[in-house]
Amino acid sequence: LKGLLLQDASSRVSPLDALALNGQYEIVDNKLDHNGENSNALGKAIIPFTIAVILFLVIALCGNRFLLNVVEEKENRISEMILTSISARHLIVGKIIALLALSTVQMLALIIPVAILIFINRDSQMIAPILNTVEVNPVTIVLGILLLISAVVFYAGTCTFVGALTSTAKDASSFIGPAIILMVFPLYFMQMFMASSPNAVVQVMTYFPFTAPLSLMLRSGFGTISVLEYCIGIAVVAVSAVVMIRLAVVTFQKNAINFGSPRLRLKRKR
Repeated sequence: LKGLLLQDASSRVSPLDALALNGQYEIVDNKLDHNGENSNALGKAIIPFTIAVILFLVIALCGNRFLLNVVEEKENRISEMILTSISARHLIVGKIIALLALSTVQMLALIIPVAILIFINRDSQMIAPILNTVEVNPVTIVLGILLLISAVVFYAGTCTFVGALTSTAKDASSFIGPAIILMVFPLYFMQMFMASSPNAVVQVMTYFPFTAPLSLMLRSGFGTISVLEYCIGIAVVAVSAVVMIRLAVVTFQKNAINFGSPRLRLKRKR
């Protein structure tokens, strides 16, 4: 009966489909890249996009803490007393290190339970296909972690610089807004980042300090960046972080006891 059914079905379909019905060959759906090699686009993108999500969580959960810590001490005149015993450089660097350590503990408290739940349910029908798809590349993981650390330090230095530059928390919030918008600016050009050959706009955002972290993560996820370009982008972000911390120290030294907004006074010359 089976033979009769296969013979009847084979007479009604194309020769290739008839071979498939008879089990003489297997149909395999493979996705190839521009070099003709097997491409696992989703598996390669999971780790870089996960690092990008962690960066957004750090900004969302810990951003205001970097900003308001300096401003509140200036408003309450606590910094004036602290500077009598230590230098401004040690104070600012110590604040950044302490807040980064606190942010790391907070992020680990969120990530570790999620990782444990994924490990326990690794054989479930929902999680197992995703875990089997993930492509683990040690180079991508190391570069992603270095980029994440550099980006967080750069963001912490930027918030500290804005806090040292302003006198009130209200002024600081208005100044830090454009910096946050610039960091998420590459999301508005997602289609450009998905292209196999990046254009001039993508190249500029890749090496501009405020847009570089997210741009590098997007290009790494879509597989449109080389290791050399990735390293250059990380170096740009790291150097910018050092420069921003230096600016924060110098600005805090000059404005540590500035508790009011500057006013312009005009005098009539007699």
